[in-house]
Amino acid sequence: MAARDGAATVTEYGIQTPNSKTILMVTEDLDEAERTLDLIGEGRLITRVVSYGPWRALDNESVA
Repeated sequence: MAARDGAATVTEYGIQTPNSKTILMVTEDLDEAERTLDLIGEGRLITRVVSYGPWRALDNESVA
């Protein structure tokens, strides 16, 4: 995923294995997700919308 320095909302696509809650991969590229699913041969495409906030500086006390 690309680095973000401001607020953004993106759609992410993932591949979930059959009979499992495991997510094998996550990408913002639907074509990439579909190609990977074809390569694996089984599973399903899932999607979610994610909101990223802007980056904020941390003071030294909150890092410790």
